[in-house]
Amino acid sequence: MNKEERRILIKMIVQENHITSKRDILSIIRDKFNEYMSLSTITNDLKALHITKVPLDSSTYVFQVPENTPTTDHSAIIHTLYQYDIQKIVISNHCLMIHTSPGFAQKLNYHIDALELPEILGSVSGNDFTLLMTSSNQCAQQLRLKLFGPHHNL
Repeated sequence: MNKEERRILIKMIVQENHITSKRDILSIIRDKFNEYMSLSTITNDLKALHITKVPLDSSTYVFQVPENTPTTDHSAIIHTLYQYDIQKIVISNHCLMIHTSPGFAQKLNYHIDALELPEILGSVSGNDFTLLMTSSNQCAQQLRLKLFGPHHNL
C-alpha cells in the first residue's frame, strides 16, 4: 500500500468509525486489510490529513476529518520564490543547484519536497542553497522545466 492509498484509507476509517486512538486505526488496518505499519506512520498521516481529536462527550475524544481541509499551492509558492528570491539555477551532471536569497533555501526545499516529484532522488538545503539530486542530466533538465517553466532566465 503506498502513501496515497494509506491516507485515503485512514481518512475513510476515521469518517466511518468512532476512533479514539491511533492504535484503533492500526488495528482496523491490520485486521481488515492485513497491512502493518508503525504508529509514527499513522501519526504523520493524521497530521498531513489535518485530522484532529475533538470532544464527543465530556470524557471521550474522537478523531475527526475537518470539513474544509486547508491546502497549500506549493507550485504557486515556488513560482513566487522564483520571481523574487532565486538568484541562480545551475545543472551539473545529475544535480540541480538553486542559489536563493539568504534564508530562503530551506523554504524552497520544503515546498519542492511537498510536491513529491518522482524525479527527485534527494535534496539538501542550507541557508541560501538547495541541491536537488536526480538520476541523470536529462532528468535534472526536465525537473528544472517542471519547477520553473521554459522561460527561466537564471
